[in-house]
Amino acid sequence: MVIIYPLFFQSTIHLSGGWIYTRANVHVCADIPLFSSYQADDTEALLMGNVSHVRVFGVGKVILKFTSGKTVLIKNMQHVPSIKKNLVSGSQLCRDGYKIIFEANKVILSNFRTFIGEGYDCGGFPLIHA
Repeated sequence: MVIIYPLFFQSTIHLSGGWIYTRANVHVCADIPLFSSYQADDTEALLMGNVSHVRVFGVGKVILKFTSGKTVLIKNMQHVPSIKKNLVSGSQLCRDGYKIIFEANKVILSNFRTFIGEGYDCGGFPLIHA
């Protein structure tokens, strides 16, 4: 599972391997098998939302696969085995050229006018099935 957080309000998008939280400001993954490339580096630590610090074991790339058949390459994914959910930063995706639209109980992820995936509101959380 991977998670996306919106910039101004909390929401999530469900993907294979995790959730995407659009409020996260870095990409974080606990599952090392999801990395397509990886470089060990245990000199970093992240400040989490609960004000605790967690150790970063390395950084690499993760490929998210959507049910639409599209993929998204996540660069600079930080490996943090101690987190319970994988996180993908929605604001970072936007900086990388992706567009996240939340409208009428629906969320749409696209890249340069190319549809990537869509989802729906499920208990206050927009979900994209991957």
